[in-house]
Amino acid sequence: MNYERLYKHRFRDIYQDARADQRKRLWLPAVLLLLLAIWAARRPDQFLHPYVWAEEAFIIETWQSGGFLEAAFTPVQGQLILSTSFTASLILSATFMDFPLLAYLAATCWFIGTALLWLLPGSRLPIELRIALSIAPALTPAGSETFGVLLYSFWWVTLWPVAVLFWDSPKWRLRIPVLLVAGLSSLTASALFIAFGFQWWVRRRREDLVSAVLLCFTLVLQAVIYFTSDRGQEAAVPIKNIAQQMFVNIGEYPFVWLDTAQFHYLMFVGITAVLAALALVSHSRSGSPEFWTLWTLFLLVLGVFTVLSSIPAAKASVPIFPGGARYYFLPFIAVSWLAIALFTSPWKKATTVGVSILVAGSISLAPTFGTRTQEPLSWKTEVRNGCEDTVGGMEVPVHTDGVLSNAWSVSLDEATCSRFSE
Repeated sequence: MNYERLYKHRFRDIYQDARADQRKRLWLPAVLLLLLAIWAARRPDQFLHPYVWAEEAFIIETWQSGGFLEAAFTPVQGQLILSTSFTASLILSATFMDFPLLAYLAATCWFIGTALLWLLPGSRLPIELRIALSIAPALTPAGSETFGVLLYSFWWVTLWPVAVLFWDSPKWRLRIPVLLVAGLSSLTASALFIAFGFQWWVRRRREDLVSAVLLCFTLVLQAVIYFTSDRGQEAAVPIKNIAQQMFVNIGEYPFVWLDTAQFHYLMFVGITAVLAALALVSHSRSGSPEFWTLWTLFLLVLGVFTVLSSIPAAKASVPIFPGGARYYFLPFIAVSWLAIALFTSPWKKATTVGVSILVAGSISLAPTFGTRTQEPLSWKTEVRNGCEDTVGGMEVPVHTDGVLSNAWSVSLDEATCSRFSE
């Protein structure tokens, strides 16, 4: 054995690893600062005046009546959203009066955690691609409804299993809790067992099979919770409407800025895009197996995201409307990821298509900045006023669309007022 060559090789590896660590120390803070800037800019009113939103009121009322554990694990609107409910309950137990500020900071942590799952663990994807994939969700052309609000942190956690798909080793101590948190926070995340199942079929790796089984278990649990809830008992949306909305979710991506775009035209664009994507699956299987696997995985992610995002609001929402933007959040991210994946293809024309898609998405992105405005409210002031208004039922307003006249309310009990409104 040539020990001189061996040691030179080892020292070269150490040197290269040191250079890589040095580069990481430079680009990682830069990426995180960029993400935080986008996070604040997408919804500046919530950044400047954090407040309580929508179903967070349900969590607060559950916490008042049942305490930490009940609020942490009680489903919201027929779905277990552990990342939201557990964090909210923890904050309420620590400091009720500072809930909006700490909830905003917690939502920011869930958001950054989503990016870090792409950036820090070892991955089969090159770092340049992972940086692009981690930034893409922050630049989704959907409205800014899911930004800056703890309630919607489970939408970000839904993205976690996609990052895990491409890890270069099992990483069991991280993989299992990440997938459990995702599956117990989002029914859509648990449905991503399909992608892990496909990857196991291709690679026959144990971690893929275990991941698929784990997410499948959470899907069964989420499905039982949903179909036994009041929301699951409601009248089902016609399958035809769901199918149409699926393709609109894709076709709307480049046309968010065009208010006059017709529903059926958008559906046609979506169908055309899906057929082109499927054709590329067939073409790449023999020409580039590695790209075929990557492309098929992201296509499966798009399928899961578009189908499950179409069920709650078929034909009833638009990307920048306050009540409907979140239903485009996941499909639009999946479209962006597919466009980025085209950069890894061996065909220059495919790369050009990817650039075109991202340019179209950036045009759609512009109108979504600052569209989610809100009337500034002080939580501490509103709580004190509510506790003093015993005749009015000790109620505190909770934002739903940012307009105070449309606000919901959360009722405070005497125990809460006696503890926090001194």
